[in-house]
Amino acid sequence: MKKVGLIGSGRIAPFYADVLKDYDNCEVSVCGSSGSSSAKDLADKFGFRYFKTAKDLIDANDFIIIACTNKYALNYLKLCDTLGKKILVEKPLYEENDSEYVPINKENIQLGYNRRFYKSVNKLYHAYKDHNKRLLFNINAPERTLTVGDEYFPLKSNGVHLIDLASFLIGGIKTYEIDNISTKDSLILKIYGKNHNAIINWRFNAVANTSITVDFNSETHSLNPIEKYSLFNRLTIHESIVNNRNVRAYIPESLINEEVDDRLYNHKPGFELQIKEFISEKHSIASTTSLKDAHIYIQIIKKVINYLNEQ
Repeated sequence: MKKVGLIGSGRIAPFYADVLKDYDNCEVSVCGSSGSSSAKDLADKFGFRYFKTAKDLIDANDFIIIACTNKYALNYLKLCDTLGKKILVEKPLYEENDSEYVPINKENIQLGYNRRFYKSVNKLYHAYKDHNKRLLFNINAPERTLTVGDEYFPLKSNGVHLIDLASFLIGGIKTYEIDNISTKDSLILKIYGKNHNAIINWRFNAVANTSITVDFNSETHSLNPIEKYSLFNRLTIHESIVNNRNVRAYIPESLINEEVDDRLYNHKPGFELQIKEFISEKHSIASTTSLKDAHIYIQIIKKVINYLNEQ
């Protein structure tokens, strides 16, 4: 029986709890903020054990999921690391504590970048993993416009997930640059990887889905939205007359049997495979993000935000 402790009971923790309830070989415990009843309510809802303090929960468990705010996450990470626990940290570190924790690679620490654990993303990964030609992944990333004082919070919290997703698909980041045609409305980040390259196009206040497309083998592989994988291998040309003008449309045809849609599964996309990786004794193809990687992602986001502020 594996003993798993969940620290936190806010927006993200229930998604982990929803997955953990289905694991028969896990004994799960929960704790939350002092004076808050939400952790007790979460424990009661799923039949988990409840602890009043994080210290007691950490002492009693071998696998610790830290899903609380960054304000407390770093100290819990240090304590768990000292005690030799296996750790899954939900929050992107270094966002608020950039110089407090030396970026290191340790096998007992897993970062909560769950986009790489989407079934759709893994379908895309397996489709090209044996492809020896350098590919270009186009990531379209709409983001809402922020008011003064927000300091691009959604970009900091969501953007690092997209950078990690790009890093996973291209085999790791070698270098990157902000394209000089970028503006305050649309920023293009070029990422050069070990195996492939990627472009992230942040479109602020755009009406669109976050999506990924890549062309190879005379096919277009698409995640649009990123939870849904489709393979398009043929275009049908449709011509019509509109207002006395000849209008030509190219309609992609999908291979239905190749589709994967994470939205049709029981759990929030990415969380099930991420938990499976966390409590497993083996590493999956979706190798986990290191603390060093997380540090690099935050530095990239900081440069992106500085560029936007200068426009």
